[in-house]
Amino acid sequence: MSATPNINPLKIKGNKLDATSAPSATDDSSAGYQVGSVWVDITNDKAYTCVDATVGNAVWNESGGGGGGGIIGISNSSGVYTYYNTFALALASASSGETIQVFTDIIETTDITVTCVNNVNINFNGFTYTLNTSGNSNAFTIPTNVNVSMFNGRILRTGGTAATTSRVAITATGEGTFNANAMVFESDFGTAGYFSSLTRKVVGGIFDGFTYGCVLSGANLDNAFLRGGSSAGLYILNNGTATSCNAYSLSSQGIYNNNGNCFSSQGRSDGNVGILIGNGQTFDCKGYSTANYGIELTGSPNVGSLFGYSSANSGVRLSGKGINITGYSTASYGVYFIQGSGSHNFSTINADSSSSSGMYVFLNAGEAEFNNVNVSTSSNLSTSHGIEIVGSSSNIIFNGGTIRVRNALANGLYSSSSRSCYFVGLKFKNSTTAVKANITNLQSNTPDAFGNILIG
Repeated sequence: MSATPNINPLKIKGNKLDATSAPSATDDSSAGYQVGSVWVDITNDKAYTCVDATVGNAVWNESGGGGGGGIIGISNSSGVYTYYNTFALALASASSGETIQVFTDIIETTDITVTCVNNVNINFNGFTYTLNTSGNSNAFTIPTNVNVSMFNGRILRTGGTAATTSRVAITATGEGTFNANAMVFESDFGTAGYFSSLTRKVVGGIFDGFTYGCVLSGANLDNAFLRGGSSAGLYILNNGTATSCNAYSLSSQGIYNNNGNCFSSQGRSDGNVGILIGNGQTFDCKGYSTANYGIELTGSPNVGSLFGYSSANSGVRLSGKGINITGYSTASYGVYFIQGSGSHNFSTINADSSSSSGMYVFLNAGEAEFNNVNVSTSSNLSTSHGIEIVGSSSNIIFNGGTIRVRNALANGLYSSSSRSCYFVGLKFKNSTTAVKANITNLQSNTPDAFGNILIG
């Protein structure tokens, strides 16, 4: 049985609570702890209500009620508890504004779901509720128009087979707010949490899944910690929104923003991409990976203020458009851009590598424009250039910025074959030959009457 934070050095002999000495394993006393006016006997799995609180001679009567053993309880205005054997019985009797107290670990082996009731909160007091069944039930469900808070506990879903949106530790849908205070939601075979509906808000919680940590389909999730095993720590789709979340995956993406919103969050992976961005919006986020890109952009997302780090691949792989992108790598390029078509535009690119060229740009068709590029490499190899340019398209534009290399034989702009592109307003540092001779600058240097230059 898990211990609560409020252990008192007391013991019970008969129905007398003795405060003179702490319980020990060698006497016949009952060890336990106090919750309000209730003493929970963890030796005999019983509960007692205080009758006479005289120190050293307190009288505690064994509580009655539906549970008789203090499994789950609800107190009245005087602090006297009524006890229940199941959450279903307790929730059926609870009134709005009351809090259900859990007094022991609970293991349920029938295929049932605990369905929360509006404004009836649950304090787990450090204990675990386990649903162990091969059936399809979720351990806890929060229906529409239900606002609820849970405190200080753990909900475990075990015994089933993996599913993305069902057989989870907890699910919530429809309008309402769910506050998870010091709560852990866990699945040892599938997804820990599944939340849907644009009007559902979830605040807090730790979600630990064997597959996904949490799937966010249209709902809003704030200040949560998430861990995935074979799948993403946090999977966002259908305009779901994650804010100030921290997600990790052992073998998949830390965060996968398929088509939603991700703000001020962090994704980390030891098996794939730190943050994978398909579509939607991602701003002020950081991605870390020891196996792949720190951050990878695919599709046409809107992004800004991103930082990607990798010790195995490029820091950031770019696509689409964005503002203020920083990529750092100890194993490859700081920023890696590779596209075959489309129009791509980025402002303020910071790329750094300690082992390779700072930035890699590949374009076969379409256009790619990079404004204010700040690129550097601390690698002392002559092959570690500032920016490597690859592909058949000449519609690549570099407009302003600084490019630094460490080895003087490396180029600021480099191509392995003849290449044309546009570059203007660049400053080069440490290169004996800033621009490789086989690169032709297509940029016109003829300003108009106001000193403006047409780029590209």
